[in-house]
Amino acid sequence: MKSIVWLASYPKSGNTWLRIFLENLFFATDEPCDINNLRSSFMSCSLDLFDHECGWDVSLLSHDEIDRLRPEIYTYIDSQWENVKYFKTHCAYSFTGSGEAFFPDEATKAAIYLIRNPLDVCISYAHHRGYSDYDRIIAEMADAASCLCSDTDQPFWQARQKILSWSLNVESWLSVEGFPVLFLRYEDMKNNPYEAFSRVAAHLGVNKSELEIRQAIKNSSFEELQKQESLNSFKEKPSRSKKFFRSGQNGMGYAMLSRSQVASIIANHGQIMAQFGYL
Repeated sequence: MKSIVWLASYPKSGNTWLRIFLENLFFATDEPCDINNLRSSFMSCSLDLFDHECGWDVSLLSHDEIDRLRPEIYTYIDSQWENVKYFKTHCAYSFTGSGEAFFPDEATKAAIYLIRNPLDVCISYAHHRGYSDYDRIIAEMADAASCLCSDTDQPFWQARQKILSWSLNVESWLSVEGFPVLFLRYEDMKNNPYEAFSRVAAHLGVNKSELEIRQAIKNSSFEELQKQESLNSFKEKPSRSKKFFRSGQNGMGYAMLSRSQVASIIANHGQIMAQFGYL
């Protein structure tokens, strides 16, 4: 069927914001959607999802065993679920030990990759993780073997996610050939939201009017997301994070990082930064 759309990004690059925009676009009303009840997108590494589709407790398996199952699970979902399915992922475009792509071509309609200036990602990701030490995040963003949910001594509700370094994460999705990938800069979503989100709708083949797109943008504004979080919290916020929708501003990296920290990020990721207009 080729009905899955991957919403991919390195963490803190606008993925959740895009999901909320799509929710407001697909379930268009005058009132903003409930950020704690997103019906149009799913977590690609949710163990509950894997359990449901397999019919047994996948968490009993090792990380490598779960990885080997993932292409089969996604292919099964593609064949069984109705309509287009939108899945969030922070994984790099990766392969199992036997060489199968985690994101199988035969199940995939398209992907959208969100990219953000790594200087700003560093600030946002540090607050997201509850870290006051930016150097720790800078090192993590440069780690070619970086993973989320990879500890073996504590339970997680998500499978292991191989995010790799910031540059390798971007490069992996640039290498995709089996399905179309739209690269969308976070900065363009902020500065030119109508143009950016219109590109999203066109890439997905979603026929919506200018009025509907603008209404969805309004209902997904950062101010609206902060308002909802302050009233009802946000279920996807990590316990160590004070706020999920903290600032959302561009240019915070240059303002808050030291010269040596900025230089380190540029040294690690300058080639990709230049390719996407960040240098």
